[in-house]
Amino acid sequence: MSDKLEEILAKMAEQSLEQQAQILQQQSQIAGLIDAIKIMPGVQNPVAVQVQPAAIDPIIARADKIQRLSMSMRKSNRLKVFKASNDSDIRMVIKKFEGELETLKQMVGIVDDLTDVEYVPIFRAILDFTVLERVEQVFKKDIGNIKTWGQ
Repeated sequence: MSDKLEEILAKMAEQSLEQQAQILQQQSQIAGLIDAIKIMPGVQNPVAVQVQPAAIDPIIARADKIQRLSMSMRKSNRLKVFKASNDSDIRMVIKKFEGELETLKQMVGIVDDLTDVEYVPIFRAILDFTVLERVEQVFKKDIGNIKTWGQ
């Protein structure tokens, strides 16, 4: 039994020597990698990176602002949909609309006046369907085609 025990101890010694050799080899590889990394450019000094902001087309930026303005006008508590009735005053609604529009333009970052293409859909959104239909009928009856949404 002592022979077997000696064989087992010899094998274990061989295995531990092999494991120690592998560990030494791995440590030497790691040391070599660390030395290689130290030589690489930019490791000692930080790499200078300049990030340029994405160039946004002014037309797209304005369209985004107009969309935010339109959404804000729809969510506004100051404006209600205008419905034609005996006690309704369109001038008061337009005055409130203009005031709210100026306030919200500043909030979304629009400094100049809106074009007709931008203004008309926002204004039409506060009019009731029946009022829109009546206005459309007036436009159709205009012989000289002087009155349109664009003017």
